[in-house]
Amino acid sequence: VGVCRFYNDHFLGISTHFYALHGLGCEQTISQFHDWTLEDSQLFYAYAPDAAGNCPARSIPVYRLYNNGMGGAPNHRFTTDASVRTQMIAAGWVPEGNGIGVTFCSPQ
Repeated sequence: VGVCRFYNDHFLGISTHFYALHGLGCEQTISQFHDWTLEDSQLFYAYAPDAAGNCPARSIPVYRLYNNGMGGAPNHRFTTDASVRTQMIAAGWVPEGNGIGVTFCSPQ
């Protein structure tokens, strides 16, 4: 499935990118968040997790976390490391995606 890449520089001069899978955030971002510019509708391809956040065989979860506006600008981080995910949640970041916050799955 294609992954969309968005760009935004409307937050106090801070610029940021956002990645979302078609069917899991891409279309919603296009329709609801008009200050995000779609740079590429299929920057790369990834596997889609199921509703519980499980990835297909021979792929690993990519977790997306949101800073919940800390610092005055939205920011997202992506990791494949579950311990990094746990540390970020402890620091106030919010998981986004299916299940425990799986936004897409990467080939292993």
